[in-house]
Amino acid sequence: MKYLILIIQLTDIALHVISDQAELLRILANLMIIAWVLKFYKSNSNQFNWTIIGIYLIFNFSFLYLRGLSNDGDPRIFFWAAVLFTSLFSSLIINKKV
Repeated sequence: MKYLILIIQLTDIALHVISDQAELLRILANLMIIAWVLKFYKSNSNQFNWTIIGIYLIFNFSFLYLRGLSNDGDPRIFFWAAVLFTSLFSSLIINKKV
């Protein structure tokens, strides 16, 4: 499960850099989740783990607030999929369902 999260985050960063649409809030959110998966996800503190996921969501929804729900009229499908699956997989890890 953690490898899926890493793939999602690295793909998100790569797609935005390649398309010259790198956004600081998105990349910070991605890097925070990458660091969490690589170093901290086994933390015994559920409060810490949920705080990381909460900050990830705040960064991404702040991005939406600043940049809008669409990208030049196109829906942000990859955005929604990446945030949804990252949140879902992270929740499963935190709740020790996987």
